[in-house]
Amino acid sequence: MTRYLEAMHTRDSRSAANKLLNFLVKTKGDGFTDAVKSNATNEFIAQKCGAKLQIVKERKGSQCEFGRYDEDSCTITVYECSSKERDLFSFYHELAHHAQGLDPEWADDSVTAIPPEHAAEFRENTADHFASLMLVPEEILSDISNSDPLSAALELNDKTSASWSVIIKRVCERFRDDFALALCDTDGKVLCCDSSRNGLAPPRKGSIQKQVGQCILDCNIGETRFCRLNEGIKYSTGRRRADLDVEVRRLNERLGLVMFKDSHSPHTRHWIDGQWICPNPACGHVFSSKPEGRDCASCGQVVCPECGECECRSSTATCPNCHMVLSPGEQTCPSMHECL
Repeated sequence: MTRYLEAMHTRDSRSAANKLLNFLVKTKGDGFTDAVKSNATNEFIAQKCGAKLQIVKERKGSQCEFGRYDEDSCTITVYECSSKERDLFSFYHELAHHAQGLDPEWADDSVTAIPPEHAAEFRENTADHFASLMLVPEEILSDISNSDPLSAALELNDKTSASWSVIIKRVCERFRDDFALALCDTDGKVLCCDSSRNGLAPPRKGSIQKQVGQCILDCNIGETRFCRLNEGIKYSTGRRRADLDVEVRRLNERLGLVMFKDSHSPHTRHWIDGQWICPNPACGHVFSSKPEGRDCASCGQVVCPECGECECRSSTATCPNCHMVLSPGEQTCPSMHECL
């Protein structure tokens, strides 16, 4: 999917989420609105919308899903986790899927314009934005006194119980500036991110932006600092958006809130083509174009098209017979190894 299509789908999913909320308010009346405003139980809100709620306290095995919706029985299932904010987000996310099945205008022009292969992703994005609308309502968002996105995000964190992921989404909807906002750790790992409607493409969730991590480490807790990000944002395609300014707020020992902005006019964006070098010393293959569908499921890094190695996989190979570690040369040419 091109970045243009991704941006188009994001804008449409925001619009669709607002339409779903308006549909529920219109069809369910004051009972739904009052229930939400009075912090009624999730079960009561689900009942007002014609759905049933099931809470599962114990997960099975390595189950990692937070919630699901069953269309046949109109049942929302939330798998409890240690975060109440996460549970509440999961509930509203699944409530959005319920509303999608109720609203006869769901498949209007903004939905049917989405290519079929991206329909499921669009539904999920819409549900995410719907949950964000419920957790940070418009009246709270319009009450923000700060005029810059990063300060507004900090203000919302003080005023609401919403997660950082939700706060970042809502701030990016509130401001028209050209920016991206992300929560990162001191290693530079992106934990959640989004961008304004006209903003630059945010870094991918889970990606490692090492210079960002260093900027966070350079700040004291509670301090805000401005930095020039010469290395820019590294995208999964291997390309980099260079010459970016970042505003960093150190939240605690581990986390920082980061706002990315262009150092220059957005019309003179500076791109650097990417290049990968295989981390396997026996391979060392250099490639400049990303192989389609070759991301590691564990670390998210590109898998070498020659040997199948990536940064999280061990490059230490051993002989299957004598179990001695093979040198890079022996890995390249096994016949060089003299088995002991």
